[in-house]
Amino acid sequence: MIEQLKKIRASFQKLCADMKPMTFREKCDHLWEYYKEWLLVAFMVTMCLGLVVTMIQERQKEVMIAGMVVNVSMEQRGMNYLTTEYAEYLGATSKKQIADVDYANFGDPMDPENGSDSYYASQILTSRVAGAMLDYMILDKFALEYYIPQEVYADLSKFFTEEELAQLEADNRVIYAMQEGDTERWPIAIDITDIAFVKDMVGSEDIYFALSGSTPRPEMCRNVWEYLNAWKTPEQSWN
Repeated sequence: MIEQLKKIRASFQKLCADMKPMTFREKCDHLWEYYKEWLLVAFMVTMCLGLVVTMIQERQKEVMIAGMVVNVSMEQRGMNYLTTEYAEYLGATSKKQIADVDYANFGDPMDPENGSDSYYASQILTSRVAGAMLDYMILDKFALEYYIPQEVYADLSKFFTEEELAQLEADNRVIYAMQEGDTERWPIAIDITDIAFVKDMVGSEDIYFALSGSTPRPEMCRNVWEYLNAWKTPEQSWN
């Protein structure tokens, strides 16, 4: 072992001596030319270690509720309300217990310039639903309509009572969908553009609330709906 360390040290000293008269660019070229295989191996090892660490950290977390904000520019105060403040509201006793909110932003996947980036960004939500890792979504109109053919939404007639759904319908807030070949439509989202939280933390664009069709925590969906509607503006909170 000592002899190996001496050889490594001697090799490193020779490398430093060889590169001493070189410019910075020449040093970079020299390292890449003679050590690119090792550099690539080191890069792959670092990536793998990073992935393993991330997986371990994720497994150590206890997700109390998982949401996704899609194509919606939200104030940081609003994100805090949905994450750290919500975790506290739910009674989190450690930093491992979290209210998780992911974010995705995408445009038309058919766009010739940015289509591929948009497609991959759009698949974040789809993969979360497929893996039963998502509870609720807050989306703009484009994203809401984009996901309808992909059947990611829960049937809200099984979430709201008949009276609640009737009132939302009377307020013209229920968004329905009908798959090709079906004869009946079903409620997939609620227009939340005019609730206090969206007015304060998002703005004037059309915003919708929906539930994942594979939510692993259905009992929490009612809680997050009520929590969103319980938002108080700063002025109201001070009174």
